[in-house]
Amino acid sequence: MNEPKHDKNQPRTLDNRRKTLYSFGGAYLIYTAVRLWQGYRAADSDMSDLILLLAALAFLLIGLALLAFVAVKSVREYKQFLRDQKEDNKDE
Repeated sequence: MNEPKHDKNQPRTLDNRRKTLYSFGGAYLIYTAVRLWQGYRAADSDMSDLILLLAALAFLLIGLALLAFVAVKSVREYKQFLRDQKEDNKDE
């Protein structure tokens, strides 16, 4: 794959494809966690179900972290875009 070359002084940004992949991955992990939780509540409680519950919790946390990462990164990139645009308008 051809990755775009970045200036070393400029921070790297996430491209839209990567943001979309992280978002879908996070949403899918949350969906999987909910389905595991529903299965845990429907079944009789034993040790294997406890492992499923722990897996559901891990999936939920990782999914939320992925979505939060994309959201924070997107907001930072948007703020930087607005700052750059404001500086360009001052130069003119």
